[in-house]
Amino acid sequence: MANDIAKDIKKIKRLKEKIRKSLKLEIKGLPDNPNINILSDSPRIFTMESKHFTNVNWSPESYDYKSSHMTILRYLESGNEENIIIKLQNIIDTGKVPGQQGNLNPEVIKQLKRLL
Repeated sequence: MANDIAKDIKKIKRLKEKIRKSLKLEIKGLPDNPNINILSDSPRIFTMESKHFTNVNWSPESYDYKSSHMTILRYLESGNEENIIIKLQNIIDTGKVPGQQGNLNPEVIKQLKRLL
């Protein structure tokens, strides 16, 4: 019986790791803002027509979804990755990444909601 429990614990650990990896891949694969015109990826430079500034926040970071995705991933990978789903739900609920200034673009939040 103890051997069965140990096997089940190993299965659960493998499943949790698989979920964490899948979630990270999904976030990396989220689409960028369709309203930006990327001029350079390194450094990240883009333009956007002013009519797309729908957000109160006019900072470039707010409209650079890929940058937001990477910030989210860095946060999710920091500390205890066991709580990755809880951390992601916290981002969705608050609209921001803890330790970062400003709120995420509402479109990024919509993208994240579709993952859970």
